[in-house]
Order: sequence, then C-alpha cells, then structure tokens
Amino acid sequence: LDSAFRRGERCWLTIHGSLIDDVSWAREGHIVVKEQIELNYRVDRNERSSILNEAMAKVGLQTIDIQNDTESKLITVFLCNLEQRSTLATIDASTGALLSYNTPQGYSVLDIDEDTGMQPNVTRASTDNDKGGFDLIVQILVPKWVSWILQPLIFLGVLDRSHHYHWNKCNLDPMAPPKSVCCKAIVDNNINDNCAIIRLESAIISQRDGSELFRSVMTYHFFANGCVQVTYNLCPCKQIQKLSSLPRVGVSMTIDKSLYKINYFGRGPHENYPDRKSSAFMGVWGVSPNHMGSYIVPGENSARMDCEWVTFQNEDGKGICILGDDGGGDNEYTPLQYQRQAAGEDSAHSSFSFSALLHTQKELHAATNTCHLGNREEGKHNIHVNLDHKIHGVGDSAWLPCSKYVVKPNRNFEFSFWMIPLV
Repeated sequence: LDSAFRRGERCWLTIHGSLIDDVSWAREGHIVVKEQIELNYRVDRNERSSILNEAMAKVGLQTIDIQNDTESKLITVFLCNLEQRSTLATIDASTGALLSYNTPQGYSVLDIDEDTGMQPNVTRASTDNDKGGFDLIVQILVPKWVSWILQPLIFLGVLDRSHHYHWNKCNLDPMAPPKSVCCKAIVDNNINDNCAIIRLESAIISQRDGSELFRSVMTYHFFANGCVQVTYNLCPCKQIQKLSSLPRVGVSMTIDKSLYKINYFGRGPHENYPDRKSSAFMGVWGVSPNHMGSYIVPGENSARMDCEWVTFQNEDGKGICILGDDGGGDNEYTPLQYQRQAAGEDSAHSSFSFSALLHTQKELHAATNTCHLGNREEGKHNIHVNLDHKIHGVGDSAWLPCSKYVVKPNRNFEFSFWMIPLV
C-alpha cells in the first residue's frame, strides 16, 4: 500500500461480515454487513491518466487537417499521413453537435439518429418521484372538485407542484427537449500539425416557443492519434435559474449497436444515483445494455455514479473509452477539493455518471409499462448513452430528494472528458 500511495493511486478497503453457521433465515456465508472505505485522498492526476498517456504516445506520422464547408455547415476533421486522408470526425456547425467519430482504423463509433449526434442533454425521462407531490395526490387520491379547492394552497406555498411540472413549465420536456443552435464556430488548426481546436458557442432554446434557456460552449481538441478532448460549459438563463433543480447536466449520444460490451471503473455493480449509492462500491465492473437495469413503469434508470472511465467495445475489442478529465485542474486532489465536492461544487475531480440503454429517453418517458417498449436484442439495436456531469437524485417516500442531491441551476457548469479510440 505504501508504494501505491506514493504513486498516487486510489485505494479502497472493503470489509464484509458473513454468517459462520446456518441460521433459520440464511445459510453459512451469507453477507450481513459490508462497507468500503477509501484509504488515500491525494491523487496524482498524471498517474491516474495512464490510459490517456498511453494513447497520447501513439501519434506516429499522422497529422490533423480541417475542412470547414460554409455551404453545408459541416466541419470535417481529417487524419492525414503520407498515403491517405481519412475522416476522424464531423461536426454540424449549425447545431454544434458531433455527428460522427471514427477511430484511426476507420471504425465508426457514433450512429446518427433522429436527435443527430452527440449534444448537450438537460432533460430526463421522468420517474414516479419526479411526478410526485401535489400532482400525484390530485391524480390518484382525490376527486377533481377537491383539487380545485386545493389550488389556493399552491399559490400560498403550502402545497407545491412536482419537479416534473416545473421542468415542463420551463420547457425542459423530455418529449421535446431543448435544441442547440450554434451562434459562432471558431476553428483553430494553427497550433501544430498534431492538434486542432474547434470551439462552438451555442444557444440552447425551447422547441416549443424558441425562448433561450441556456448558453453553452462546446470545445473539441482533436489529436492526430484519434483522441478527442471535449469540454462542455453550460450557463443557465434567468428563467432556468429560478428552478429548484435541473434534471441533469451532461451530453447524450447514440453509439453503434455492436459496442454492447461495457466495462467501467466506478460504483456498481447495480444501478446507483447521488442519493442511492452507499451500497454500490467502487470497482471495475462489466455490464451490457440489457443488464443495466429496468422498471415495470419505465423512466430514468440505470445510472452508474463516480466513474473514472467507461469502455464500449465490440466482440473484437474495438470501440471507444470515455475518460473523465479535470479540465486542466491541479495534479493533486486536495482536501479542499473534497470539501468542494461534498458541497456540490465543481472541482478538479474527473468522475462522471453514465447510462447505456437500448431505448431512447423519449421512449422511456412516453411508456407506462415495459410492454410498451418491447424487448430489444443487444447487437441489433443502437445504444443510447448519457454522460452526466450532474444528475438529479431519485428521492424518497416523500417523493423529493434532499436538497444536497438536487442540481441547483443558479451557477455555471463545466464538464470535460476524453474520447479515446480502442483498436
């Protein structure tokens, strides 16, 4: 352990207690208590990014070239060598979305669907708790004439509507999610032959009335080895800042159907959320979309919290690694940064949450039973991935999550990660 601490590696002590004899309610060996404790709290960021260091060493003789077509509003990033030029990525300059991403060997990772590429996501398929509160009382427990009598209590603040009601009122509707409109695209490929930067400044607007909800900046650093660093900045507008919480802050994308072999370093093996993760221990876990989790009443589900990295691979091991990035933070994770994380503030910590499912957010929100979704086989349907910087908690028997597990919109957010090709 001492040598591990000196290298800055993260270490956990996992303790469990089990029955030494059979009892009336369980067999010998049944685990009755389990806990995990992180032993060190100073992490060398360079050591923790060994995956990235290995990838960055594979630049070779390739260079980066960019073609900005103002007519089609497509920005195409090419990998060039002495023999050929291949497409690394394509960006829609009208929306700022990453439309395609290919490994240097030509394997296509992203699959363009109706939502068109990788882009910001600030909505989620509502859970029963999201719809809880006065809305649920009116729907299930009382007749309509009683609900009219209760209306004044809402205006007085005695009763409040659900999170889903407020999100929907502010145009954060998962059935018509806000869309991104790029206002300014800046292309810089003059740094050196091995790197190019594309910065896209966008307004995220309502699909209903066109009102501006957020300002965002998506910055892509493309490298000649096929790696991409993505930095996402989000600034809520005034009407959004009045909300008590956001559903999520992250990006969503659809990846190729063959990439259903998933491994990640984070909390598992079961589903976990900000207020539902004490039983999910840190480790390297394997999962597939059909085993992420499900509920008979569909909704937001299957998140895995505190992930350092996640890989999506096919049967041959080809695919992509998503690696959390500190966005240029300090090399050591200090006690102050732990305090900031505990307070819900952004810090140099690189963890994120993810989910990977065979149904879209719209499908999950619209369905009222799993029979409305139908069974989908891995390898035959595309995989819908959410990468989240922040996500709203699940809540408890009184519906609403505690205040420290909500995503308060009264500040700006920054989320950074790497896309690393696996060959």
